[in-house]
Amino acid sequence: MDKPTVRKFKLFWMWQDCEEEAWLRQMAQQGYHLSKLVFSTIYEFSLGEPSDVVYRLDYTDVGRKDLDEYKQLFASSGWEFVDAAMGWYYFRKLADPESINDIYTDAESKIQKYSRMLSVIIIFPIVLGGVTLPQVFKEHSIPLLNVLIISMMIFWIYAIGSLANRIRQLKRL
Repeated sequence: MDKPTVRKFKLFWMWQDCEEEAWLRQMAQQGYHLSKLVFSTIYEFSLGEPSDVVYRLDYTDVGRKDLDEYKQLFASSGWEFVDAAMGWYYFRKLADPESINDIYTDAESKIQKYSRMLSVIIIFPIVLGGVTLPQVFKEHSIPLLNVLIISMMIFWIYAIGSLANRIRQLKRL
């Protein structure tokens, strides 16, 4: 018999992966164990016994042909693959007070992870700006659309700054 499941909606931004990992751990401590991602913001949990499970997220562009090798790399270190969505790979294992409980053991690997995110997200404002900013400056532009476009550009600038700040913090370690 399948375990009962619960779906929860929760929004995290790319640079909030640590917060997402902490939330998933809290959910497991309450007996909600991530079983799959329905969408990047909709989590499906299997109900079970509460346990202290550590979740770690990796952002990578591993190809289909290398996916099994990638998962095996984590499995050999005790990490169970849970699911993937939009370039994010979710892993978990029981918390071990004797261990670091992290998939990255050095700051440079974390910097590379956030740099991959930054290289993807930096393209969006360039494309969005090139396509939509001329609309803002048209004589007969739509005011609500202009507000939306400018708001999106401000958000992307904030996102780039947040990821760059995370990288800067890691470089100080």
